[in-house]
Amino acid sequence: MDIFYYWKDYESHLKAGALGWLHFPRAKLAEIKGRHPDWIWAFKQPARRKGDVQLLARLRWIDAPATKLAVEKDASVIYYDPSESLLFTDTDDDQKISEMTSMMRSRFPNAFGVNFRGDARVQAMEADLLAQLRPKVATYATEPFPGSLIAVAS
Repeated sequence: MDIFYYWKDYESHLKAGALGWLHFPRAKLAEIKGRHPDWIWAFKQPARRKGDVQLLARLRWIDAPATKLAVEKDASVIYYDPSESLLFTDTDDDQKISEMTSMMRSRFPNAFGVNFRGDARVQAMEADLLAQLRPKVATYATEPFPGSLIAVAS
């Protein structure tokens, strides 16, 4: 099992140097952790495409921070290992956005219905969905995730 994560504040999160962790709805944390996910698939709403999603990254789930992190006290968070994670660099074209939106909307219609607010921004991605997703993204261009900090900061 993997995780669908709607990362609304992607750019500001990375600009602030918040690397290695993500805010996570407290109510879903125990449920998801107990299923031992492998990856977090991060999505955002593309510019000028309300109601659509764009694939951003595939982040390696880890149970505890890999390094000392500056996380807000008492924050509900999950951790990922940036060194094992990938940033997708060519997912902003119309065809890829449409493909991802169609695939995710058919699986998570309620999340789209509430515009990914609250718990809806996190969904479990089961094996059948991953069997569709992985071949689609196999040809997408990627770069190591930490490299994205340079592009976002400049």
